[in-house]
Amino acid sequence: MAKKLYINITPYVKIHILFLPLISASIFGNYHTMFLSAYACAMLHELGHILAAHLSGVKISHIEILPFGICAKLKSEVIKNPSAEIAIAISGPLVNIALALIAFLFKSIIPQNSFVYWEQLNLSLAAINLLPALPLDGGRIMRAYLTKKLGSIRAYNISVRFSYIPISLILGIAVYSLMTSSFNFSLILISAFLLGNLCLEQKNISKNVVSELLNYSTKLDKNTLNI
Repeated sequence: MAKKLYINITPYVKIHILFLPLISASIFGNYHTMFLSAYACAMLHELGHILAAHLSGVKISHIEILPFGICAKLKSEVIKNPSAEIAIAISGPLVNIALALIAFLFKSIIPQNSFVYWEQLNLSLAAINLLPALPLDGGRIMRAYLTKKLGSIRAYNISVRFSYIPISLILGIAVYSLMTSSFNFSLILISAFLLGNLCLEQKNISKNVVSELLNYSTKLDKNTLNI
């Protein structure tokens, strides 16, 4: 069922079918420039991840263009080296910070609204992605750091549970905005997206537990044979 939701542009690029009505609406609503700028920043963000993954020896499966962003999928769901995972996760926000700095410098020389928007957009992307909540980059950095201290399973459990705090705060802000004139519907969408992905992360915990137990059992069997 999930595969039917995607259109394969190339073997490495997939577009979610819900992206098409969104881009169509942006064209008819005459805000396609802002819409495409946001996706351009998101693509550059993901290219930062891809470059860091390549340098770390981690293989990328494909890129998904989603209704609410762009995601580079790894061939393996688990990065065994926590330091590599931190480097890969932090690279995306660093790209956005660099782009915001470039926009700020251009804005100082040529004051235009497009540079202001580019600066604010990239700073927003960096800030959101650095929140300590899975599946965001900040959540992955938190999980990788805890893995060094506590092991993968405990780190995974703690990270998933802690992730509900910042996501709940975002949802709370969105609900508060709903009751005021400053309502921002995008916060509701972001919260729903994050909560949905967090539930998937929760389901993956059991798979990781089984995998680690199997690996541990295999090591025990090998040690027994060696004795």
